[in-house]
Amino acid sequence: MEQPYITWPWLASKFRTIEGFKQLTGKLNAIGERVTKAGLGFAYHNHGFEFVDHYGQIGYDIILNETDSKLVKLQLD
Repeated sequence: MEQPYITWPWLASKFRTIEGFKQLTGKLNAIGERVTKAGLGFAYHNHGFEFVDHYGQIGYDIILNETDSKLVKLQLD
């Protein structure tokens, strides 16, 4: 297909919790490492739900702070 990136496009509603976002970042980093080794880039595509306030915590902040920017790019919507 000759595409330079693979993008994770969605997060099911049952995982849209602080714990779910923390689990997601580990998965994104692991997948990003494998994809990078294969010679491609890897990105996460956000939506509005990452910006919902969970008692002072924001899912997008967790993704931003806990993913390795060398392995996971962020495609803003």
